[in-house]
Amino acid sequence: MHSVLDSGATGLICFGDMEGSALLAAARRAGVRIPDDLALVSCEDRHAAAEEVPLTSVAPEKFRLGGLALETLLHRLDEPDAELRRVWLRPRLTVRESCGARAANPS
Repeated sequence: MHSVLDSGATGLICFGDMEGSALLAAARRAGVRIPDDLALVSCEDRHAAAEEVPLTSVAPEKFRLGGLALETLLHRLDEPDAELRRVWLRPRLTVRESCGARAANPS
């Protein structure tokens, strides 16, 4: 964990709440304070709010994502040679204590 700080990093993004939870525990064992020493952001938001230090998270709207995946699959089955499409989804950002924003701007 200290090698992360030694590299000059001021934050980490974890691709899942379980990974974020594991990094939070590793930081605590190493004496690294979240968010004072290192900000932490999770990419899922299933359990992020329940952590000792609630994790800021970025998460797709899973129901919408699943619906678009199904639409795309059905379209490709109907028209296998159809031009490929790109779909953009805006993830939801939930700001919590792990990035330090709440500490800097108490409500």
